[in-house]
Amino acid sequence: MFKLIAQNGVEYPLAAPVTTIGREGCDILLLHDGQVSRQHAQLEQRGDTLVLTDLGSTNGVFVNRVRLQEPRPLQPGDVVRVGDTALTVVAEGNIGATRLMSEPPQWQAPPVPGDVYIPPPVSHAPVAYGQPAKDKSIVYLLEILLLGLGWIYAGETGTGIAILVAWVVVGLLIGIPVDIATGGFACLCTGPLAILAYTLSVTQLSKYMK
Repeated sequence: MFKLIAQNGVEYPLAAPVTTIGREGCDILLLHDGQVSRQHAQLEQRGDTLVLTDLGSTNGVFVNRVRLQEPRPLQPGDVVRVGDTALTVVAEGNIGATRLMSEPPQWQAPPVPGDVYIPPPVSHAPVAYGQPAKDKSIVYLLEILLLGLGWIYAGETGTGIAILVAWVVVGLLIGIPVDIATGGFACLCTGPLAILAYTLSVTQLSKYMK
């Protein structure tokens, strides 16, 4: 003979050939569970087999988190959920052989009617590792040839473009015409500034590459 044990420890012996579960006019009344239909599910003992049937409930019947689609034979240790109530199937006289959990399971709210519980797929996507290390000599060479190129090659595209634009605008479009207009005199000021700009950029780039 079988019995059901709720997560709160209440036991429901299944002595009759047919046992109904619901909130009204049933053998097992779950009045506290508002998610249970008035006539929710039926358990029928056919010899040594216990068969579970959904009686057209609104929120469905679940066995081990899979929604019941047709009458299903149960095994000791199966967990039946009606509404928010979990009931574990136990074969009386052989409780030690069942798969009862030491603590009651924590259930979520019932799915939308018609939904079937499907375990989430196991992801086999490759792990994303960091990009291969850049050749530092190439990074520094590009940065010396033109400020900003080294940063772009190193993967800092935004920083590289900003430095490159600033260098083109200030160093080339403004600095060269000023040098020409002053007969090279302005180069005495712009030259050290250019050297300082290169030094700062390469130094920060070196720290970034570490």
